[in-house]
Amino acid sequence: MRISFYSLVVCLAACSAALGAEWPAARAHLPIVFRSEGAPTRTAALLEVTELQVPKGKWWEDDRDPEAFLSEFGRLIRAFKSGDKTTVRSLSGVEKESDSKKIDDQAAAFIAQFKVVELVSVDRCHEFDDLIVLSAQFRFRDRLRGVPFVFRREKNNGLKFLPNRSASFSYVLFDEWFSTLGPGSGQPNAPGATEEEVARITHRMPTLLGRVTNLSETRPSFVCLSGAPVAGQKRNARLAGRVDTAAKKVERLRAGARSDSRTNITQHMSERGAKGLNQWMDTATAEERQRYLSALEEQQPFFIFDAAPISVVYVKAPSAPGGIAVLYFQAGPDNELLWVNSAYLSPVDGIFKSGPLFDSAASDRPFSIFATP
Repeated sequence: MRISFYSLVVCLAACSAALGAEWPAARAHLPIVFRSEGAPTRTAALLEVTELQVPKGKWWEDDRDPEAFLSEFGRLIRAFKSGDKTTVRSLSGVEKESDSKKIDDQAAAFIAQFKVVELVSVDRCHEFDDLIVLSAQFRFRDRLRGVPFVFRREKNNGLKFLPNRSASFSYVLFDEWFSTLGPGSGQPNAPGATEEEVARITHRMPTLLGRVTNLSETRPSFVCLSGAPVAGQKRNARLAGRVDTAAKKVERLRAGARSDSRTNITQHMSERGAKGLNQWMDTATAEERQRYLSALEEQQPFFIFDAAPISVVYVKAPSAPGGIAVLYFQAGPDNELLWVNSAYLSPVDGIFKSGPLFDSAASDRPFSIFATP
């Protein structure tokens, strides 16, 4: 019997989660944030994590906390409030050895902050890969602010507080989502994905696949996407329409390149992208301009992920490294798709432009290894 990579990962995750589940938990889907030339945009691409229930009330003030990860958080908060640097130091950890020298200074900074702020509530807790993140709300001068407290599971199943939070890719995606929630980021009604968005998932990939030696043995996170080939069967009419619209936009870009007219290209680009291209064209040599136009003209779209309002278009591009390139499109003021981030980097590039998903684009059956049943 042939077992797909997707089925194997899901089985392992479910089994390990069941064995280690000591606290009410459910899978949650958080919108992945796309930075459209700097501006954060929540999308239909999803980060799948585990959400743990958190008890009501100020349980962190009691030393009889009901669960290990809550107990460590309670000890940490009480140490901050009492000024106990020794306990803060013993509960803290680092991801880089070079940061270990900063722990004492960070402990002093937290202790000082807790003299002027009030911890009002802890409303959400997410676990993914080797991290547990508690979303706390603080009051300072009658204003509320949400702050994530990040803990890392150790090999002995102990927990360490990370004062610098985490540089892991899954946390980067989580933090991008958290930062879009505003002052009420710790509230229980913080927006997640809709049921319709979850139902449209066609591909599911472990977030840290290819980034760490061993995937989490407990509750790994996943990147969940909806996509389809340009030529081929689509799962539903909505996806078919989104794929068709984005593919036609690439064809218009190619036609603009064939016409050797800047306007015929820039009219399909964001304002910032068009400005940047015009500035480059003004200084580029004739040979450089021709090379750019030829590269644009040869691109052929073959697969599109619908990360509404973003369309992620994979194109065959002989002159690009690996023969594959990725273009992002977003609806402009008149609802017409525009090419965005043509010369701008975004954290989601780590999903679409590098790593296992990008590598899978060049296979005989692009992305099929991550396809859901």
